[in-house]
Amino acid sequence: MFEAGSNVWKRYDTWPPKTAVSPRSVYMREGGALAWEPPATSAAAYDAYVSDVDYVVKLIDVYPDTGMKALRMNGYPFMVANDVFRARFRKDPAKFVPNIFEAKPSDFRAATQRLYRSKGMASKIGLPVVTGIRP
Repeated sequence: MFEAGSNVWKRYDTWPPKTAVSPRSVYMREGGALAWEPPATSAAAYDAYVSDVDYVVKLIDVYPDTGMKALRMNGYPFMVANDVFRARFRKDPAKFVPNIFEAKPSDFRAATQRLYRSKGMASKIGLPVVTGIRP
């Protein structure tokens, strides 16, 4: 793995590495935003999406801003990975049918996906975050 902050290649026996890694959660927030801190509101809040949903995930590493004007990468958002999870193509009938290819439109039911944004029920993504790296 290339550590951008220290500018060196590292080799690990496992992934994620067992040392210098902290599990962190990124929480869903209003307006499609993400935050490291869990929501503080206890009021029930969520965003709902009905049926034909695709999820797009992008992992972006932002270069640290060192304040040095000569470094053109200061604060640059670098896309590490991205993927589209096509949930719309994973639709199954809401009731049992002997043959999926003979299912009628009335056999299907719209699925509601909810992303929760409240203190008691917060949707989150778990990430292994490499820590302790210094340039």
